[in-house]
Amino acid sequence: MKSVTPQSNSRWAIDMTYLFTRQDGWCHLVAVIDCSDRYLVGWRFSRSGKAGISAGALEYPLTRENIIPNVHGLVIRSDNGLVFGLKRFHETGTKYHLHKEYITPYKTE
Repeated sequence: MKSVTPQSNSRWAIDMTYLFTRQDGWCHLVAVIDCSDRYLVGWRFSRSGKAGISAGALEYPLTRENIIPNVHGLVIRSDNGLVFGLKRFHETGTKYHLHKEYITPYKTE
């Protein structure tokens, strides 16, 4: 099922991919989009792919969009990828009282 929502800041989708760069080789890109207007709300690009990349991609738009815990009811949609199960990412979700929605990996809808 395609993730569509009529209201901005009610459901965001997050995912990670790898890009090859001439200078640094394989790098990690984590992107966060709003499922309502398909606006890219946050992203992080890293050579290392450490745990903080996914949390960092999520933390910045949460503060910029003034997401208030227990008020917005924001849902974060992701697959069960390793970076989305790590402690720092989980702590960010807990801090903002985000609801998690898991999808099957490699599915776009």
